[in-house]
Amino acid sequence: MSTPLKAAFIFFLRLALLTLSATAVLGVTVSTAHAAARKPSEMRRAVDEPAKVLGSWQTGNAQLRPFTCTSDRIYLSGDTTAELWDTNGKQLWQTKLPVPSHFRPRLGDGVMVVAGRKGLATLDAETGKTLWTYTVGEKEQLSVPLVAAGKVVVGQDSWLKAFDARTGEELWEFEIVVPRQIAYPPIAYDNKWVLLGPGDGNLYAIDIEDGSLVWKNNTGKRRWQYLRQLYVAQDSKGQDILVAGGYKDDVYGIKIENGERLWRFYGGNFINSHMVADDETYFWSPTGWIYSLNVRNGHMRWRHLTDDHRASSGYKKWGHFMAELIADDKAVYALDMRDTLHILDRKNGDELKSYDLPFNARFFVCTTGDNKTVFVGSTDGEIVKLGVDF
Repeated sequence: MSTPLKAAFIFFLRLALLTLSATAVLGVTVSTAHAAARKPSEMRRAVDEPAKVLGSWQTGNAQLRPFTCTSDRIYLSGDTTAELWDTNGKQLWQTKLPVPSHFRPRLGDGVMVVAGRKGLATLDAETGKTLWTYTVGEKEQLSVPLVAAGKVVVGQDSWLKAFDARTGEELWEFEIVVPRQIAYPPIAYDNKWVLLGPGDGNLYAIDIEDGSLVWKNNTGKRRWQYLRQLYVAQDSKGQDILVAGGYKDDVYGIKIENGERLWRFYGGNFINSHMVADDETYFWSPTGWIYSLNVRNGHMRWRHLTDDHRASSGYKKWGHFMAELIADDKAVYALDMRDTLHILDRKNGDELKSYDLPFNARFFVCTTGDNKTVFVGSTDGEIVKLGVDF
């Protein structure tokens, strides 16, 4: 079979698997996308309209990274500086970075951590003063960092390292079993454990105080390979669950106490733009759907069609997604690669609004939770404030 035919066969085979009913294997709930959801034709579609630009402000960066927003602040970084702005366009401070950043700024314990593949800078979140920096060698790389329990935890090649958040003193290091490049961020659980699925098929729980191993589970050695975009969520019964996107087309619900799988949802392709809000998880699949799942059991709440892959269908295709989905109490915000912002109802997946941006955007969106405004970055290094109405 030729390479193009083989690729097409694999793609349509994945689509066919999405029609399988939910099953239970070895006590693990395995869910697929065949659920009692509305047909795509029954979902509300918004008519595209021009975005309402309320303001734009030039930063000190040519290339912006995703923002971190609070109710009244925008923390940002890029190729040159880290900055703090209020939501009305006033710059509160600007600090030059030792190396370009590649990740969204991380906040915690009064610090802002700005990291790139070759180094990080830890700043006082209120003043922007540089507290300490850390850089690596030419052949080394850092992961997305974590800030928790007064520490900055970051992957450096196959080592996970912890530093004092205020002083930069190295506190401990942990080496994963099979050497891998730790790329995706660890997550903290209850400020006592660090959870990490680095790419060797294992899921690790590491004591955040001393770096000792609490438990290790290799359930995913054949299936998930590595876990990215980890979230600790609480289900409707108050049970803590680790929700994670795997490398091989699945989203998992995992028992935090020991790393055992509670459920697995097959998404049909790699899991992208994955996030958790309350007891719900959302993600986009390149098969052409945005999904909403219940974190307790992995059952699908709704799915919204973004591309049905049929040239004759007449359905207006959305762009693909690199931006993480975000949510507030009412809506899910999805910025596609055609510079269109889609706003979906969290309850049922209906498209409430579709805004065409009048500029080229970086692939991220940030909300302060007021249901009235969102912030995006332009490819010219600007913060752009958009009004939303739904």
